Amino acid sequence: MLGLSPRAWEHLQTLMQLSDPRQMQRRLLADMRALMADYVRSPAFLALMRASLRTMTSSTQMMPPFRSR
Repeated sequence: MLGLSPRAWEHLQTLMQLSDPRQMQRRLLADMRALMADYVRSPAFLALMRASLRTMTSSTQMMPPFRSR
């Protein structure tokens, strides 16, 4: 009709859905869920978690045992 590409039609449909805040919220939350899932499974995040856990557990092993007199 207007000679738009498929991607342009998709953007046009998205803009038309912006009038419904609930639809926009659902789409935003779905995108955020996908981003967080990708981030938590990333090698950099997993390496950081391993290093953090290693640091937390090794510091408790370095402390002398508590002795009451």
